[in-house]
Amino acid sequence: MTSKDQAFAPFTPERAAAYASTRGSAYPPALCNRILEYHTGSRDVFLDVGTGPGKLVFDLLPSITKGLG
Repeated sequence: MTSKDQAFAPFTPERAAAYASTRGSAYPPALCNRILEYHTGSRDVFLDVGTGPGKLVFDLLPSITKGLG
């Protein structure tokens, strides 16, 4: 099955890699701490929606069991 929608046609693996490499390395520790303080439920799975390259998931991995992003 192929899509005729060309909205994402220019988005290539090379462009994704270039974006991720210039995006920055990490979020401020204060942001991660705030997320963890706010969320008082289970830390089994963290789902980062609208993640871009998903860097927040990697920053939170020391405090969660599994991250998806």
